[in-house]
Amino acid sequence: MTDKAWGQEVGVRTPVRPSSRLWGWLDRHMVVLFNLPTAVFLVGLIAFPAALVLWTSLTDWQLVLNQEAAFVGLSNYLTIWSDERWLNGMFNTFYYAIVSVAGQFVLGMATALVFNRQFAGKSFYRSIWMMPMISMSVAISLWCGRSSSTTPTAS
Repeated sequence: MTDKAWGQEVGVRTPVRPSSRLWGWLDRHMVVLFNLPTAVFLVGLIAFPAALVLWTSLTDWQLVLNQEAAFVGLSNYLTIWSDERWLNGMFNTFYYAIVSVAGQFVLGMATALVFNRQFAGKSFYRSIWMMPMISMSVAISLWCGRSSSTTPTAS
Protein backbone atom coordinates (compact mmCIF):
# COMPACT_ATOMS: atom_id res chain seq x y z
CA MET A 1 0.00 0.00 0.00
CA THR A 2 1.37 3.41 -0.96
CA ASP A 3 0.63 6.85 0.34
CA LYS A 4 -0.79 8.74 -2.64
CA ALA A 5 0.40 12.13 -1.43
CA TRP A 6 4.05 11.13 -1.04
CA GLY A 7 4.38 8.08 -3.30
CA GLN A 8 5.88 6.04 -0.48
CA GLU A 9 4.77 2.82 1.10
CA VAL A 10 2.87 3.30 4.30
CA GLY A 11 4.64 1.97 7.34
CA VAL A 12 8.07 1.84 5.70
CA ARG A 13 10.61 4.23 7.14
CA THR A 14 12.57 6.25 4.64
CA PRO A 15 16.25 6.66 5.34
CA VAL A 16 17.00 9.99 6.98
CA ARG A 17 20.02 11.93 5.85
CA PRO A 18 22.65 12.27 8.50
CA SER A 19 22.33 15.52 10.37
CA SER A 20 19.05 16.50 8.71
CA ARG A 21 18.97 19.75 10.69
CA LEU A 22 22.18 20.78 8.95
CA TRP A 23 20.77 19.90 5.51
CA GLY A 24 17.61 21.86 6.25
CA TRP A 25 19.63 24.87 7.30
CA LEU A 26 21.77 24.59 4.15
CA ASP A 27 18.67 24.35 1.95
CA ARG A 28 17.17 27.46 3.53
CA HIS A 29 20.37 29.52 3.28
CA MET A 30 21.76 28.31 -0.05
CA VAL A 31 21.38 31.70 -1.76
CA VAL A 32 23.39 33.40 0.96
CA LEU A 33 26.08 30.72 0.89
CA PHE A 34 26.52 30.92 -2.86
CA ASN A 35 26.71 34.73 -2.82
CA LEU A 36 28.99 34.98 0.21
CA PRO A 37 32.33 34.66 -1.66
CA THR A 38 31.33 37.39 -4.11
CA ALA A 39 30.14 39.65 -1.29
CA VAL A 40 33.40 39.17 0.64
CA PHE A 41 35.42 39.90 -2.50
CA LEU A 42 33.45 43.09 -3.26
CA VAL A 43 33.67 44.31 0.32
CA GLY A 44 37.42 43.77 0.21
CA LEU A 45 37.64 45.48 -3.15
CA ILE A 46 35.58 48.53 -2.13
CA ALA A 47 35.42 48.85 1.64
CA PHE A 48 39.11 48.27 2.41
CA PRO A 49 40.45 50.95 0.04
CA ALA A 50 37.72 53.38 1.13
CA ALA A 51 38.58 52.86 4.81
CA LEU A 52 42.30 53.22 4.06
CA VAL A 53 41.71 56.51 2.21
CA LEU A 54 39.54 57.79 5.06
CA TRP A 55 42.21 56.87 7.62
CA THR A 56 44.97 58.44 5.52
CA SER A 57 42.96 61.66 5.19
CA LEU A 58 42.91 61.96 8.96
CA THR A 59 46.73 61.87 9.20
CA ASP A 60 49.56 64.10 7.99
CA TRP A 61 51.24 61.25 6.06
CA GLN A 62 53.10 62.16 2.88
CA LEU A 63 54.20 59.56 0.35
CA VAL A 64 57.33 61.35 -0.81
CA LEU A 65 58.86 62.04 2.60
CA ASN A 66 58.31 58.46 3.81
CA GLN A 67 57.72 59.60 7.36
CA GLU A 68 55.61 58.16 10.12
CA ALA A 69 51.96 59.24 9.93
CA ALA A 70 50.65 61.33 12.81
CA PHE A 71 46.94 61.58 13.51
CA VAL A 72 45.69 65.16 12.91
CA GLY A 73 41.93 64.57 12.89
CA LEU A 74 39.75 66.87 10.81
CA SER A 75 42.36 69.61 10.40
CA ASN A 76 43.06 68.49 6.81
CA TYR A 77 39.40 69.03 5.95
CA LEU A 78 39.33 72.41 7.68
CA THR A 79 42.51 73.50 5.88
CA ILE A 80 41.28 72.55 2.44
CA TRP A 81 38.24 74.85 2.62
CA SER A 82 40.57 77.84 2.98
CA ASP A 83 42.80 76.82 0.04
CA GLU A 84 42.06 79.05 -2.95
CA ARG A 85 43.43 76.57 -5.52
CA TRP A 86 41.20 73.73 -4.24
CA LEU A 87 38.11 75.93 -4.22
CA ASN A 88 38.90 77.09 -7.77
CA GLY A 89 39.40 73.49 -8.87
CA MET A 90 36.08 72.43 -7.35
CA PHE A 91 34.30 75.32 -9.05
CA ASN A 92 35.85 74.42 -12.42
CA THR A 93 34.93 70.76 -11.98
CA PHE A 94 31.28 71.47 -11.16
CA TYR A 95 31.03 74.12 -13.89
CA TYR A 96 32.44 71.74 -16.50
CA ALA A 97 30.15 68.90 -15.35
CA ILE A 98 27.00 71.04 -15.42
CA VAL A 99 27.78 72.71 -18.76
CA SER A 100 28.83 69.49 -20.49
CA VAL A 101 25.82 67.51 -19.25
CA ALA A 102 23.43 70.31 -20.22
CA GLY A 103 25.05 70.65 -23.64
CA GLN A 104 24.91 66.91 -24.29
CA PHE A 105 21.27 66.83 -23.22
CA VAL A 106 20.30 69.69 -25.53
CA LEU A 107 22.24 68.25 -28.49
CA GLY A 108 20.85 64.74 -27.91
CA MET A 109 17.26 65.94 -27.54
CA ALA A 110 17.51 68.11 -30.65
CA THR A 111 18.96 65.21 -32.65
CA ALA A 112 16.26 62.85 -31.41
CA LEU A 113 13.52 65.30 -32.32
CA VAL A 114 14.98 65.82 -35.80
CA PHE A 115 15.36 62.10 -36.51
CA ASN A 116 11.88 61.38 -35.15
CA ARG A 117 10.27 63.35 -38.00
CA GLN A 118 9.66 62.02 -41.49
CA PHE A 119 11.89 63.55 -44.17
CA ALA A 120 13.64 62.46 -47.34
CA GLY A 121 16.97 60.70 -46.69
CA LYS A 122 16.25 60.07 -43.01
CA SER A 123 18.00 56.67 -43.04
CA PHE A 124 21.04 58.10 -44.84
CA TYR A 125 21.46 61.00 -42.40
CA ARG A 126 20.91 58.71 -39.41
CA SER A 127 23.66 56.43 -40.75
CA ILE A 128 26.01 59.37 -41.23
CA TRP A 129 25.25 60.58 -37.68
CA MET A 130 25.99 57.13 -36.18
CA MET A 131 29.12 56.48 -38.27
CA PRO A 132 31.69 57.91 -35.78
CA MET A 133 30.39 55.68 -32.97
CA ILE A 134 30.28 52.59 -35.14
CA SER A 135 33.65 53.18 -36.82
CA MET A 136 35.39 53.64 -33.46
CA SER A 137 34.13 50.25 -32.25
CA VAL A 138 35.17 48.59 -35.50
CA ALA A 139 38.62 50.23 -35.41
CA ILE A 140 39.22 49.13 -31.82
CA SER A 141 38.10 45.57 -32.52
CA LEU A 142 40.34 45.38 -35.60
CA TRP A 143 43.29 46.77 -33.66
CA CYS A 144 42.75 44.36 -30.74
CA GLY A 145 42.28 41.45 -33.12
CA ARG A 146 45.48 42.30 -34.94
CA SER A 147 47.54 42.79 -31.77
CA SER A 148 46.38 39.51 -30.23
CA SER A 149 46.70 37.31 -33.29
CA THR A 150 48.38 33.97 -32.73
CA THR A 151 49.70 33.54 -36.25
CA PRO A 152 53.47 33.87 -36.54
CA THR A 153 54.73 36.96 -38.27
CA ALA A 154 57.69 37.20 -40.62
CA SER A 155 60.70 38.78 -38.98
